[in-house]
Amino acid sequence: MWANSLIVAVLGTLLLATGPTGDGLHRAPPQAGERCHTDGLSLSEGQGDAGVGHEGAMFRFTNNLDAPCTFYGYVGAQLLDADGNALPTDVIRGEGYLFRDPGPTLVAVPPHGSATFGMEWIHIPVGAETTCPTASNLEVTPPDEYTFLTIPATIMACGGGRLHVTAVQPAT
Repeated sequence: MWANSLIVAVLGTLLLATGPTGDGLHRAPPQAGERCHTDGLSLSEGQGDAGVGHEGAMFRFTNNLDAPCTFYGYVGAQLLDADGNALPTDVIRGEGYLFRDPGPTLVAVPPHGSATFGMEWIHIPVGAETTCPTASNLEVTPPDEYTFLTIPATIMACGGGRLHVTAVQPAT
């Protein structure tokens, strides 16, 4: 009898360890009104802007699920070099020079809909900097999540990798 229980336990563990989320857990799609989870999202870089030593872009999360979900707050970010190594990164919440920050608000995203956030950086050396590292990739962690999405992005962020991000907002 205990042998059958052991087999069931081992099979259950194997099924969990091979779950689609990469962390070993099977997650049900969010119920209407629940927050958007990284597993159900994709990320793309949109329209860019530049001025007075600042560069930036709007980024778009797309809800790939057949259920609505919500965002509230700010993203996390990490700049990466071409080999995937972390570069100095300092994420500042709130508006910068290019993008107005509406502040956090509950953003409802319909199935296959999207939401956006702005990110900007200074591309001129600051203080004692003579050069600034250039990122080839960007990791973005959605609000209230622990896992990230990675996209190619060429970002030369000076000032120790300072990135100003706006709160996630409804797509326009």
